[in-house]
Amino acid sequence: MLKTAFRRKPVPYSISELDLGPWPEQAITQRDFFVLNKPAGLSVHNDSESLESLLRGHAKGSQKIHFLTRLDRETSGCLLASFQAHLVAPLQEILASDSSRKEYRGLVGRTREPLPASTWSWQDSMTDKAEGRTQPLGPIGQRIAAHTQVELLRENEWFRELRFTLRTGRQHQIRKHAAFHKMPLLGDPRYGRPGLNQKVAELYQFHRMAL
Repeated sequence: MLKTAFRRKPVPYSISELDLGPWPEQAITQRDFFVLNKPAGLSVHNDSESLESLLRGHAKGSQKIHFLTRLDRETSGCLLASFQAHLVAPLQEILASDSSRKEYRGLVGRTREPLPASTWSWQDSMTDKAEGRTQPLGPIGQRIAAHTQVELLRENEWFRELRFTLRTGRQHQIRKHAAFHKMPLLGDPRYGRPGLNQKVAELYQFHRMAL
């Protein structure tokens, strides 16, 4: 059986829970960029209780925090940020190039249909905005190219663990592709299966999205 130790924690989070490591004043003022481990359930900057507000309270003076990557509120993972405004454009250019890789891992329910292979691609066009579970790719006339590479890492009778590599960066791209191909992420409140999400939450005390 696949096991996970992830648990969604209620906001507000404390700065010590963000895995920042030691943050002496010298490191804050002289470090060009830093990596943060964002937990699920915490918005990057859209809510009053957000990662940005926590860091602003921890930073020295009025330093502005520039996030070079983004994650959905429901997604956990590493974020790249900097206090140096002049680094934003060149670093984002590097991240958008073919020399960088953006990888995610997620859990989906096992389907009756066999997988096409151990690795495959989803290249269905989609909108670049949030949609819903009934039409995850959005209106046909508004769709643009999207490409997600997928790899099966392991599976059991009930679940599959997949690795997703983004080749484009559309909003909710992994979540929308997975839902469209009938294997939505466990715990996804927007594109997932409510019945399955509730069952997984009750059986495993898993109260977050598995991405």
